[in-house]
Amino acid sequence: MTTTTIFKNIPHRLEAEVLDANGKPVSGLSLTYEVKRCLNDELVYAGSLLETGSIYSAEVTLTGTEEYRVKYTTPATYHDGFENLIVGDFDNYKANVSSLALQTTANAAMVSASLAYDKANIAAVSASIIYGDTQYISGSIISLALENTSQKISGSLADVSSGSIAYISSSMMQLSSSMFDLSGSSVQVYNAVIGMSADVTYMSSSVGYLSSSMVDLSASNIQVYNAVIGMSSSVEYMSGSVTYLSSSMVDLSGSNTLMLNAVNVMSGSMASISGSVGRIDRIESGKWKIESNQMTFYEADGLTAIVKFNLFDENGVPAMDSVFQRVPV
Repeated sequence: MTTTTIFKNIPHRLEAEVLDANGKPVSGLSLTYEVKRCLNDELVYAGSLLETGSIYSAEVTLTGTEEYRVKYTTPATYHDGFENLIVGDFDNYKANVSSLALQTTANAAMVSASLAYDKANIAAVSASIIYGDTQYISGSIISLALENTSQKISGSLADVSSGSIAYISSSMMQLSSSMFDLSGSSVQVYNAVIGMSADVTYMSSSVGYLSSSMVDLSASNIQVYNAVIGMSSSVEYMSGSVTYLSSSMVDLSGSNTLMLNAVNVMSGSMASISGSVGRIDRIESGKWKIESNQMTFYEADGLTAIVKFNLFDENGVPAMDSVFQRVPV
């Protein structure tokens, strides 16, 4: 048994097809039908089905918003057919569609506002990366170089400082590499910046540990000279790493520009969706009229046409009754 949903006070076409043992349509038969209320088995319609081709049909108009049962009676050598009809209110259906259209429009506006907020966050993160952290790192290196030139360093301290600077340089390279792994969403950019801040904090702690480890040791002039030469070389290497880091940050700024462009494209798509939903709402909330085999949907003023459809029966003939299809004008 099949179930079909229709609307009250709107003509509905009942259709039945009879198949033989091979699944082929059978024509030339006499079929009858009856429509009863499921609530109390009250007979509402009864009659004969008219044959067109191999399809048997009749038209009924039901006035109650309830469920009906249709029985199709065939000759004795065939099986009878049954169908359930659930009748709804077309005005309620239009109201539900209009409400859904309004809610969809509101959701589209919220998404557009969220995208604008994300664009502002991306711009703020880019400025923080390019101008804030690079200056802090360069300032720490200058302070370290000035402090080292005013103290005596032993051979063991040179070993310690060499290892610490190598580790700092490695941290810089890992930080620079991680910047290229940023994806297009603002949430991932934010997480990458938090990770970069943690790496810079750890590098600053390593520099502080190097300074606190310096002590006034008695050593030969040769040892002091060699240690200072080694430190100068390491500081030059570290300065080169910072220059590379600054260049990587500029590249990241370019990636953020691409991300902003992608967000602009998404905003344009949402504006297009909002316009389409608005048109649906205008169609569903305005009046419509069928005249001269043509259905016309109007704006809220009841005069301005939004869209028109030509109406045809199942044979492609213009029709006012038993409409089978509509074609946009």
